[in-house]
This record gives sequence, C-alpha cells and structure tokens, in this order.
Amino acid sequence: MSDVKERRNMNTGTILLDLYSIEDQGEAVEQASRLSLTPRTAVPEKVLFRRIEGRDAYDTWILQEFFKEILIYKRLLSGGRFPLSKIPRNEKNLLVYLLLAVTSPGAAILELGSSLNELIDGLEVVDRYFVDRESSVRCPDIPKRRFGGIEISEFLSFAGRVLHPGYDIRIYPHAGKVDQPYGILYDRNVSSDAFTTSEELAAFIRRADAAILNIFVSRDETFQTPRLGRAITYFHLNSLLDGLDKPLFHLFGRKSPGGPVNFDLSQGRDVVEGFFLYGSEETARRWHAAAQVDAEVRAYFQRKNISLKPAQALFE
Repeated sequence: MSDVKERRNMNTGTILLDLYSIEDQGEAVEQASRLSLTPRTAVPEKVLFRRIEGRDAYDTWILQEFFKEILIYKRLLSGGRFPLSKIPRNEKNLLVYLLLAVTSPGAAILELGSSLNELIDGLEVVDRYFVDRESSVRCPDIPKRRFGGIEISEFLSFAGRVLHPGYDIRIYPHAGKVDQPYGILYDRNVSSDAFTTSEELAAFIRRADAAILNIFVSRDETFQTPRLGRAITYFHLNSLLDGLDKPLFHLFGRKSPGGPVNFDLSQGRDVVEGFFLYGSEETARRWHAAAQVDAEVRAYFQRKNISLKPAQALFE
C-alpha cells in the first residue's frame, strides 16, 4: 500500500480575513418599507471595511488568538489560587506538564507549530497550580529548559521571542532544520501540515524520548485534504506504528472540535482525530499515575475519558 499522496493539483483555496458589518435585520426591513421594496429584497447589507489575504491573514488571526491566551495566563499568575478549569487548553498545557514531571529533568521541549511560544506561559500557570496545592507533582525547572519551536512564520517567531525574554528559545522554519536534540515533543496537529507520509512523521517522532501528539490518522491509507488554504495529511496508522520504536497510546478524542463547519475533512473515510502519547510503557504508566495525585486533575481525566489505549486497537 502506497503511503504517499500528491499535494499538487489540490484546490486548497485562499485564506481571507474580513472585517465587516451586517445591517440589523429589523433596520433592513424598515428601510425596504420606506423605499417601497418587497420584503424579499430586504436583505441585511454586508459592508466590508478591510480584507487581509494569504499569510498575513493567518498571522493576524493567530496573533490575536494566542496573545489573548497569553494575557489570560498573565492574569492567572498575578492573582491568587485558581481552579484547574480556569487554565486554557489543558489538553495541551496539563498533559505536557505531567510528561515533563515524570521524565528527565532539564529535557529540551520542541513544539511543532509554536506560534507565540504560548506553551511557556501555559506551563508556568500549571506549575503555579501545583505549587499552590503543595503537590508532589512538580516540574520546577521550566525557566531553565530549552524551548524549541517549528514555525513557518517569521513574524510569529519574532513575536514569540519578544514575549518571552530570558528564555532559551530556538525557532526553526521547518522540521528539516532542527539540529538540536530534544526530549519532549508536542504537536498540535501541525504534523498534518509539515509531513506527507507516515514514515516521515514516525522518523521525526522517534527523535524524542516522549511526546504528546494531536494527530490525524486513517485506517486504510495516507491521504490529503484542503484546510485553510493548504493541503493537510491524514496518516495511515499502521504505517506510522511500523516506523516508531516506542508504544503509541490513544488518550482521547476521535473528532477534532475545531474543524470546518460545512466540509468533512476526512471525506467519509474511517479516521481518528485525537490526542496520543508516545513513550515507553514505564513513562506512560508514570504519566497516568501523576494525573491521579490531584483531585481536580483526576476529575479532568475522568471527564475527558483520558486513558492509555494502545493505538493499534483504534480501528478494531
């Protein structure tokens, strides 16, 4: 079975970011009445004020999205004790923090799709959460660790370094440029944009000691589909597993909540869009055990139905 699909000739479209207003429906009907128009023509008018296209549109969207998130982290750090539910994106921040807490101290962290390096702020907040509870689960050396990121946007890379003075941050424009070892890998589905075959992705994951991965996998084949002006990849699961040297565990999730509302990315195929842990059996066991120490974290795992399920059983 071939594990390569061509990107060319795929109509991926263009990214647009529009700032516009829509006239109130009631006002549109009233105006139509004054002009003696039929109700059918009384459609609210869309007034376009500004349009940003392409890479600039994506950068602008990501900047506002994650800068607002960083401000939430800063507010939490400047206040008193807070519940776990106040921390944004615990499927990222909490799960990665727990992995750091049970693996080698000082291990470098690499994020595939680092944007503004907001992972740093998220880890700082999770650390504060555990400090406030005098927990035995700790990763106190976050400021001393090296943070790597793979980010195609020079604008976002620069912004991320500006927002995190004092941190050792190294940004690479693509995966092939990474020239430093890393212990922990986090992928928030940027792998589908960065790689075209399961073999490529597996080789990249193998360079880490352990990883939290949000990846799209397919039962039957590797294939590509358009998303946000680019072609993304669903990876053939068995080919991916064949290329790994440590177990892959499915943690939770089968369908991404952030996909397009009017287009099925999987095009009807049997796929899983979920979160996974890559690492040794011992690392996985210690990671899950660390999540049981704190009552709120334990409840979060139960609510999300997070458990260590062998990935090879996903499509059985």
